[in-house]
Amino acid sequence: MIGLISLLWAGSIVIILRKFRKKEEEERYIARKEQLVPIEESYEFDFENVEITAVPDLTVVIDRIILRQNGLFLFVNKNRSGHISGNENEEYWTQHKSSVPGGQVVEKSFRNPIIQTKLHIYALSQKLLELDCSVWIQGVVVFTNPRVKLDVKSKEIPVLHPEEIQSYVASYRPSKTIAASSILKINEWMKEQFKGNVQEKTS
Repeated sequence: MIGLISLLWAGSIVIILRKFRKKEEEERYIARKEQLVPIEESYEFDFENVEITAVPDLTVVIDRIILRQNGLFLFVNKNRSGHISGNENEEYWTQHKSSVPGGQVVEKSFRNPIIQTKLHIYALSQKLLELDCSVWIQGVVVFTNPRVKLDVKSKEIPVLHPEEIQSYVASYRPSKTIAASSILKINEWMKEQFKGNVQEKTS
């Protein structure tokens, strides 16, 4: 009798271990599938002039969004020339410029664009929560005018020239890559919402 009970107990343990191993293998397979985008689905999605209403009283227009497996990048463009100085914690930055070469330098203050960038990040993050996509949004400020000189200190949100965007995005190393399912879900949502403002290109 004792031998029969031991045999049944041993058999139960084997069945449990098999189920556990099968579940573990399935979880590993799903994890690999989520982390790696198949070659045929490996895309870089580029969206421009994206209007988002996060809450009834908050509507923003995002200049550009780039979505890749290594990150979701949100861009705020500023077309200011001259010498720009400031840091990420200041409410206002300073623009020094002259109307003519060698002329009088005029100093102007303008709202720190990082504040605007964070507001846009918040608006987009609310929409991603609705899609059940927990994705880090990396904000970037871009000064597009070729006659601008930047003297800006910012660790959290980089401030770039247009020619620096490609290398920044390509070299960006996130703490966690975006799952293939999230990339495709966000892209489909973007295409449905903003049909006139979507550009796609394979990576």
